Amino acid sequence: MDTANANAGGASANLIASSAQAESNGKILEAIHSLRADVATGNDEILAAISEIKTDLSSYSGRLTHAEDRIGETEDNVTVLHNTVNGMEKVITALTEKVDYLENRDRRSNLRVIGLPENAEGRDVESFLEKWIPEVLGPENFPTPLVIERAHRIPGGRPKPNSPLPPRPHPEVTKRRMKYGEVKQHLRTRGIQFCLIFPARMYTLHNGKRRVFNTPEEVESFLRDGKDTDNG
Repeated sequence: MDTANANAGGASANLIASSAQAESNGKILEAIHSLRADVATGNDEILAAISEIKTDLSSYSGRLTHAEDRIGETEDNVTVLHNTVNGMEKVITALTEKVDYLENRDRRSNLRVIGLPENAEGRDVESFLEKWIPEVLGPENFPTPLVIERAHRIPGGRPKPNSPLPPRPHPEVTKRRMKYGEVKQHLRTRGIQFCLIFPARMYTLHNGKRRVFNTPEEVESFLRDGKDTDNG
């Protein structure tokens, strides 16, 4: 009888243990299902966020491509405008030089007579000079009649004997000639002979060599490179 009771007690204990194990397994499965649901929900949120990011990136990529295209077009336009401006600057420079040349060439026709006695011309200065100049310079130098458009006396004191007659170029040419002031001093210091020739170029003679410079910068480069010491 004791043995029967023991067996019955063991069976009861096994049943209780099995019931507890089943309950524990159920809770574990429930927790797993809950975790899966949470993970699935989280995954959906992550996928939605990724999709939104992809949409934003696609939009930004399109805007960036558009911006790059516009920047490229702008750079091309700037290049074209830059080339146009350079071309216009060259044209303006050429036209300015041409105008200066024509104005100064016209001034070459102006004469300044020094030492003509007062009132020798009478009342008609133009007619007097049209006759007097060919007589002084020789009629053979005037194959066609000389025409004087305007003539007048310049008030002021008489110049000193043998004093040079300064030319009167166009003001723009005068400015260009004045830029040679500093290089003139350098040339004098080195004993290099020089003179300015029309309209604003410099002629030098040194060691038997003749050179012509178009700008003061060319003269400075010539002196800086030491070419004035070349005896060859």
